[in-house]
Amino acid sequence: MPSVWDEIAFGPLKLRIDKTEAVARVEAALLALQIEKLRDRPPHQLSGGEKKRVALASVLSLSPEVWMLDEPSAGLDPRSVSWLTDFIITQGSAGKTAVLSTHDLTLVEATADRVYVLDE
Repeated sequence: MPSVWDEIAFGPLKLRIDKTEAVARVEAALLALQIEKLRDRPPHQLSGGEKKRVALASVLSLSPEVWMLDEPSAGLDPRSVSWLTDFIITQGSAGKTAVLSTHDLTLVEATADRVYVLDE
């Protein structure tokens, strides 16, 4: 999409969510992910961490009950991993379920209620 705002709005608008509601969801996602300043920027010009936040905002605007995250902390600096950890915990506190596939045991320790270890 041409801008971060359009990227986040894409899902709700394609699901034919009322435009007023879709705009409210986009604005809430921008705030929740602390990316308001990126709203007019082209997504392809963002850093890796910024792109990850935009991707999370795109999903958050759909208000999912379950989050499926594959290596969510990969490529993030320690500050961003801390923020991501808080975000996952906040989603859990809001009654949402997060399923993570990760090698980051620190993230697992901070966020998991249940752990399954796959071997070979």
